[in-house]
Amino acid sequence: MSARLGPAGLVVAPVAAALAALLLLSVLQDLLLYATHGGVLTPEQWQAGTRWLLEVNSERSFYTWVSSSLIFLNAVLLFVIALRAPGRFWSWGLLSFGFVLLSMDEAMAFHERLGSLLGQYVETGGIFHFAWVIPGLLICIAAGLAFIPLLRSLPRPTMLLFVLSGAAYVGGALGMEMLGSRHAEQHGTYTMTYQMMANLEEGLEGLGMLLFLYALVRHALAQRILALPEPAAATVRQPASSPPASSPSGDARPARPAPVRAAAA
Repeated sequence: MSARLGPAGLVVAPVAAALAALLLLSVLQDLLLYATHGGVLTPEQWQAGTRWLLEVNSERSFYTWVSSSLIFLNAVLLFVIALRAPGRFWSWGLLSFGFVLLSMDEAMAFHERLGSLLGQYVETGGIFHFAWVIPGLLICIAAGLAFIPLLRSLPRPTMLLFVLSGAAYVGGALGMEMLGSRHAEQHGTYTMTYQMMANLEEGLEGLGMLLFLYALVRHALAQRILALPEPAAATVRQPASSPPASSPSGDARPARPAPVRAAAA
Protein backbone atom coordinates (compact mmCIF):
# COMPACT_ATOMS: atom_id res chain seq x y z
CA MET A 1 0.00 0.00 0.00
CA SER A 2 2.74 2.47 0.98
CA ALA A 3 4.65 1.69 -2.23
CA ARG A 4 1.60 2.62 -4.34
CA LEU A 5 0.91 5.88 -2.47
CA GLY A 6 4.49 7.05 -2.18
CA PRO A 7 5.84 9.22 0.67
CA ALA A 8 3.81 12.31 -0.25
CA GLY A 9 0.64 10.23 -0.65
CA LEU A 10 1.12 8.73 2.81
CA VAL A 11 1.20 12.25 4.30
CA VAL A 12 -1.94 13.38 2.45
CA ALA A 13 -4.03 10.18 2.77
CA PRO A 14 -5.15 10.57 6.45
CA VAL A 15 -6.25 14.18 5.88
CA ALA A 16 -8.06 13.20 2.68
CA ALA A 17 -9.86 10.37 4.47
CA ALA A 18 -10.99 12.71 7.26
CA LEU A 19 -12.31 15.35 4.84
CA ALA A 20 -14.08 12.76 2.70
CA ALA A 21 -15.78 11.17 5.72
CA LEU A 22 -16.95 14.54 7.09
CA LEU A 23 -18.20 15.67 3.68
CA LEU A 24 -20.15 12.43 3.28
CA LEU A 25 -21.74 12.91 6.71
CA SER A 26 -22.81 16.43 5.74
CA VAL A 27 -24.38 15.22 2.48
CA LEU A 28 -26.21 12.39 4.26
CA GLN A 29 -27.48 14.78 6.92
CA ASP A 30 -28.88 17.17 4.31
CA LEU A 31 -30.50 14.36 2.29
CA LEU A 32 -32.11 12.87 5.40
CA LEU A 33 -33.31 16.26 6.64
CA TYR A 34 -35.00 17.18 3.36
CA ALA A 35 -36.38 13.67 2.82
CA THR A 36 -38.15 13.74 6.18
CA HIS A 37 -39.76 17.10 5.34
CA GLY A 38 -40.94 16.31 1.83
CA GLY A 39 -38.04 18.08 0.14
CA VAL A 40 -39.04 21.56 1.38
CA LEU A 41 -37.81 23.28 4.55
CA THR A 42 -38.51 26.58 6.21
CA PRO A 43 -35.55 28.46 7.68
CA GLU A 44 -36.76 27.53 11.16
CA GLN A 45 -36.96 23.82 10.31
CA TRP A 46 -33.50 23.87 8.75
CA GLN A 47 -32.00 25.66 11.75
CA ALA A 48 -33.64 23.23 14.16
CA GLY A 49 -32.83 20.06 12.22
CA THR A 50 -29.21 20.72 11.28
CA ARG A 51 -26.43 19.31 13.43
CA TRP A 52 -23.91 22.11 13.09
CA LEU A 53 -20.90 19.94 13.86
CA LEU A 54 -21.66 17.98 10.66
CA GLU A 55 -22.60 20.92 8.41
CA VAL A 56 -19.72 21.77 6.04
CA ASN A 57 -21.20 25.21 5.36
CA SER A 58 -20.84 26.26 8.98
CA GLU A 59 -17.83 27.76 10.76
CA ARG A 60 -18.67 25.60 13.81
CA SER A 61 -18.33 22.24 12.10
CA PHE A 62 -15.64 19.58 12.28
CA TYR A 63 -15.17 19.89 8.53
CA THR A 64 -14.37 23.59 8.75
CA TRP A 65 -11.85 22.92 11.54
CA VAL A 66 -10.07 20.23 9.52
CA SER A 67 -10.18 22.35 6.36
CA SER A 68 -8.78 25.40 8.12
CA SER A 69 -6.02 23.27 9.67
CA LEU A 70 -5.17 21.85 6.24
CA ILE A 71 -4.80 25.33 4.75
CA PHE A 72 -2.60 26.39 7.67
CA LEU A 73 -0.46 23.26 7.22
CA ASN A 74 0.10 24.34 3.62
CA ALA A 75 1.08 27.79 4.87
CA VAL A 76 3.67 26.26 7.23
CA LEU A 77 5.16 24.11 4.46
CA LEU A 78 5.33 27.11 2.15
CA PHE A 79 7.28 29.05 4.78
CA VAL A 80 9.66 26.13 5.36
CA ILE A 81 10.32 26.00 1.62
CA ALA A 82 10.82 29.79 1.58
CA LEU A 83 13.57 29.49 4.20
CA ARG A 84 15.44 27.01 1.98
CA ALA A 85 14.97 28.97 -1.25
CA PRO A 86 16.91 32.24 -0.80
CA GLY A 87 16.45 33.33 -4.40
CA ARG A 88 12.66 32.93 -4.15
CA PHE A 89 12.16 33.71 -0.46
CA TRP A 90 9.69 36.53 -0.98
CA SER A 91 7.61 34.62 -3.51
CA TRP A 92 7.24 31.58 -1.27
CA GLY A 93 6.90 33.78 1.82
CA LEU A 94 4.10 35.90 0.36
CA LEU A 95 2.31 32.76 -0.76
CA SER A 96 2.62 31.41 2.78
CA PHE A 97 1.15 34.64 4.20
CA GLY A 98 -1.73 34.40 1.75
CA PHE A 99 -2.49 30.88 2.95
CA VAL A 100 -2.50 32.07 6.56
CA LEU A 101 -5.18 34.59 5.58
CA LEU A 102 -7.13 31.86 3.75
CA SER A 103 -6.97 29.66 6.85
CA MET A 104 -8.33 32.48 9.02
CA ASP A 105 -11.07 33.21 6.50
CA GLU A 106 -12.07 29.53 6.37
CA ALA A 107 -12.53 29.50 10.15
CA MET A 108 -14.11 32.95 10.59
CA ALA A 109 -15.79 33.65 7.21
CA PHE A 110 -14.43 37.16 6.72
CA HIS A 111 -15.53 37.02 3.07
CA GLU A 112 -19.19 36.82 4.08
CA ARG A 113 -18.84 39.90 6.28
CA LEU A 114 -17.14 41.67 3.39
CA GLY A 115 -20.06 40.69 1.15
CA SER A 116 -22.56 42.15 3.61
CA LEU A 117 -20.56 45.37 3.80
CA LEU A 118 -20.34 45.72 0.01
CA GLY A 119 -24.04 44.97 -0.31
CA GLN A 120 -24.78 48.16 1.60
CA TYR A 121 -23.10 50.30 -1.07
CA VAL A 122 -23.31 48.27 -4.28
CA GLU A 123 -26.45 46.69 -5.72
CA THR A 124 -25.60 43.27 -7.08
CA GLY A 125 -27.58 40.35 -8.45
CA GLY A 126 -27.35 37.14 -10.44
CA ILE A 127 -24.00 35.42 -10.10
CA PHE A 128 -22.84 38.42 -8.02
CA HIS A 129 -25.72 38.19 -5.55
CA PHE A 130 -23.07 37.34 -2.95
CA ALA A 131 -21.08 40.53 -3.48
CA TRP A 132 -17.79 39.29 -2.01
CA VAL A 133 -17.06 37.30 -5.19
CA ILE A 134 -16.29 40.56 -7.04
CA PRO A 135 -13.20 41.44 -4.96
CA GLY A 136 -12.49 37.70 -4.72
CA LEU A 137 -12.19 37.45 -8.51
CA LEU A 138 -9.92 40.48 -8.64
CA ILE A 139 -7.65 39.08 -5.93
CA CYS A 140 -7.42 35.70 -7.71
CA ILE A 141 -6.51 37.32 -11.03
CA ALA A 142 -3.87 39.55 -9.39
CA ALA A 143 -2.37 36.66 -7.43
CA GLY A 144 -2.31 34.41 -10.48
CA LEU A 145 -0.41 36.99 -12.51
CA ALA A 146 1.99 37.82 -9.65
CA PHE A 147 3.04 34.22 -9.12
CA ILE A 148 3.62 33.28 -12.77
CA PRO A 149 7.42 33.68 -12.39
CA LEU A 150 7.39 31.31 -9.39
CA LEU A 151 5.34 28.76 -11.32
CA ARG A 152 7.71 28.90 -14.29
CA SER A 153 10.69 28.25 -12.00
CA LEU A 154 9.23 24.96 -10.74
CA PRO A 155 9.71 21.51 -12.24
CA ARG A 156 6.95 20.77 -14.72
CA PRO A 157 5.12 18.09 -12.62
CA THR A 158 5.06 20.43 -9.61
CA MET A 159 3.87 23.34 -11.72
CA LEU A 160 1.02 21.27 -13.16
CA LEU A 161 -0.04 20.12 -9.69
CA PHE A 162 -0.04 23.74 -8.48
CA VAL A 163 -2.21 24.82 -11.41
CA LEU A 164 -4.59 21.87 -10.99
CA SER A 165 -4.97 22.45 -7.26
CA GLY A 166 -5.60 26.16 -7.81
CA ALA A 167 -8.22 25.43 -10.47
CA ALA A 168 -10.06 23.05 -8.14
CA TYR A 169 -9.98 25.48 -5.21
CA VAL A 170 -11.02 28.57 -7.19
CA GLY A 171 -13.63 26.52 -9.05
CA GLY A 172 -15.21 25.68 -5.71
CA ALA A 173 -14.69 28.94 -3.81
CA LEU A 174 -15.70 31.28 -6.65
CA GLY A 175 -17.23 29.16 -9.43
CA MET A 176 -19.70 27.26 -7.27
CA GLU A 177 -20.30 30.35 -5.13
CA MET A 178 -21.42 32.30 -8.20
CA LEU A 179 -23.74 29.49 -9.28
CA GLY A 180 -25.07 29.33 -5.74
CA SER A 181 -25.55 33.11 -5.75
CA ARG A 182 -27.87 32.92 -8.72
CA HIS A 183 -29.88 30.09 -7.16
CA ALA A 184 -30.04 31.84 -3.79
CA GLU A 185 -31.37 35.03 -5.39
CA GLN A 186 -34.17 33.12 -7.11
CA HIS A 187 -35.05 30.41 -4.58
CA GLY A 188 -33.29 31.24 -1.31
CA THR A 189 -30.61 29.28 0.56
CA TYR A 190 -32.85 26.75 2.31
CA THR A 191 -33.45 24.49 -0.67
CA MET A 192 -31.99 21.04 -1.15
CA THR A 193 -30.34 22.15 -4.39
CA TYR A 194 -28.51 24.98 -2.66
CA GLN A 195 -27.30 22.70 0.13
CA MET A 196 -25.93 20.17 -2.37
CA MET A 197 -24.19 23.01 -4.21
CA ALA A 198 -22.66 24.13 -0.91
CA ASN A 199 -21.41 20.60 -0.25
CA LEU A 200 -19.89 20.45 -3.74
CA GLU A 201 -18.27 23.84 -3.22
CA GLU A 202 -16.59 22.73 0.01
CA GLY A 203 -15.58 19.44 -1.58
CA LEU A 204 -13.81 21.20 -4.46
CA GLU A 205 -12.04 23.55 -2.05
CA GLY A 206 -10.88 20.58 0.02
CA LEU A 207 -9.70 18.74 -3.10
CA GLY A 208 -7.69 21.77 -4.18
CA MET A 209 -5.97 22.05 -0.81
CA LEU A 210 -5.22 18.31 -0.71
CA LEU A 211 -3.63 18.44 -4.17
CA PHE A 212 -1.60 21.46 -3.11
CA LEU A 213 -0.41 19.66 0.05
CA TYR A 214 0.62 16.67 -2.06
CA ALA A 215 2.51 18.94 -4.47
CA LEU A 216 4.29 20.75 -1.62
CA VAL A 217 5.37 17.57 0.17
CA ARG A 218 6.51 16.02 -3.09
CA HIS A 219 8.51 19.14 -3.98
CA ALA A 220 10.04 19.44 -0.50
CA LEU A 221 11.13 15.80 -0.54
CA ALA A 222 12.62 16.11 -4.02
CA GLN A 223 14.58 19.22 -2.98
CA ARG A 224 15.69 17.54 0.29
CA ILE A 225 13.94 20.23 2.32
CA LEU A 226 11.96 17.54 4.15
CA ALA A 227 12.96 14.01 5.02
CA LEU A 228 10.52 11.31 6.04
CA PRO A 229 11.66 8.36 8.19
CA GLU A 230 12.45 5.27 6.19
CA PRO A 231 10.40 2.15 7.02
CA ALA A 232 12.39 -0.42 9.00
CA ALA A 233 13.71 -3.20 6.81
CA ALA A 234 12.58 -6.70 7.70
CA THR A 235 15.42 -8.85 9.06
CA VAL A 236 15.75 -12.47 7.98
CA ARG A 237 16.91 -14.76 10.77
CA GLN A 238 19.60 -17.19 9.67
CA PRO A 239 19.44 -20.75 11.06
CA ALA A 240 22.07 -21.41 13.73
CA SER A 241 24.90 -23.57 12.52
CA SER A 242 26.07 -26.43 14.73
CA PRO A 243 29.59 -26.01 16.17
CA PRO A 244 32.32 -28.22 14.79
CA ALA A 245 33.07 -31.43 16.67
CA SER A 246 35.75 -31.09 19.34
CA SER A 247 38.64 -33.41 20.05
CA PRO A 248 39.13 -34.89 23.53
CA SER A 249 41.63 -32.12 24.22
CA GLY A 250 38.94 -29.52 23.64
CA ASP A 251 40.26 -28.24 20.29
CA ALA A 252 38.04 -28.22 17.27
CA ARG A 253 38.55 -31.41 15.31
CA PRO A 254 39.18 -30.75 11.63
CA ALA A 255 36.78 -32.33 9.24
CA ARG A 256 37.94 -35.77 8.00
CA PRO A 257 38.36 -35.80 4.23
CA ALA A 258 36.12 -38.17 2.38
CA PRO A 259 37.93 -41.29 1.16
CA VAL A 260 38.75 -41.31 -2.52
CA ARG A 261 37.77 -44.60 -4.15
CA ALA A 262 40.05 -45.61 -6.93
CA ALA A 263 38.35 -46.02 -10.21
CA ALA A 264 38.26 -49.56 -11.58
CA ALA A 265 40.80 -50.15 -14.25
